[in-house]
Amino acid sequence: MTIQRRALPGRAADAGGAVQWQYRAGQAMNNAAVAEDGSLVAATSDDRSFYVLDGSGNLVWREVLGIDVRAVAIYGTGERARVVIGSDDGYVTIYNRDGDTLLRSRLDYDVQSLAVTANGRWIVAGTSDGLVSLLDGSNGKVVWQYKAGGNVTSVAMTADAGTILAGSRDKKAYLLDGDGKLIQAFPMQSEVLATAISGDGAVLVIGGTNNRAVL
Repeated sequence: MTIQRRALPGRAADAGGAVQWQYRAGQAMNNAAVAEDGSLVAATSDDRSFYVLDGSGNLVWREVLGIDVRAVAIYGTGERARVVIGSDDGYVTIYNRDGDTLLRSRLDYDVQSLAVTANGRWIVAGTSDGLVSLLDGSNGKVVWQYKAGGNVTSVAMTADAGTILAGSRDKKAYLLDGDGKLIQAFPMQSEVLATAISGDGAVLVIGGTNNRAVL
């Protein structure tokens, strides 16, 4: 799934790079997620809404929030797929495949990034006040928080949520353990906008505004 950063359609491509379908949102799409089995796609848009599509690119439902929404993740497959959204009103919201709200959890500041384990047990969210928050996916309660030095623009975690990597506009990436304790801070040459971590935590990827990715 390639999201174009203009008022262009979202595009889904197969392993060979061939475009399978396209969907045009009201404005530029800024983030997207796909279910593990490819049966569901969710994309956030600058039109202050998000779109949920099936694996063939058909609109399943759309939620108009009226506020900026930049963070999205999906866990589960088939009819058990769940969409997780983080929005500028501080809410982390879980929806079922049909668009029904299952859970809402309120943080103090706008949600800039989030990640979720494959079973939905744990959700990590980054907010504009510099907090990395681990939430219990079953009830939405905050388990712990870690204070970074700036807006937390990206978060990623291992399969068991035992290690979390968070990127911040303070030009650092923070590696945390499953209890929210700092393992290591990585000073970067620019603001950190993207982070990724392998399922076992052995590989970290950090991307910044200086057009570089650090492995």
